[in-house]
Amino acid sequence: TRTPHPSLQPSFSSLGFAVVIHTVDCHFPTTMADESKSSTAGEPITCKAAIAWEAKADLVVEDVIVAPPKAGEVRIKILATGVCHTDAYTLSGVDPEGLFPCILGHEGGG
Repeated sequence: TRTPHPSLQPSFSSLGFAVVIHTVDCHFPTTMADESKSSTAGEPITCKAAIAWEAKADLVVEDVIVAPPKAGEVRIKILATGVCHTDAYTLSGVDPEGLFPCILGHEGGG
């Protein structure tokens, strides 16, 4: 049974369910200036993510494996992320294109 992470606090509930804003915790080297010298260069990393397993349900914080960047991509350490109106619409279950499970919060800062 999945249970919501106890540290998550609702940020608003205008759509009838709690939406949270949570800092994502990834394991990165101390400096990202030159990842080619880091111990994670070219390797998958483990991060914490708030996962929406189904519509109108609480988000659940779990470990996820993130693949290394592909050609033309970079790895950025996300310090905080928010759930935008579109994400809230998906979580509401009303979005016809909403797929579950999903990790919401594409508006990040790092």
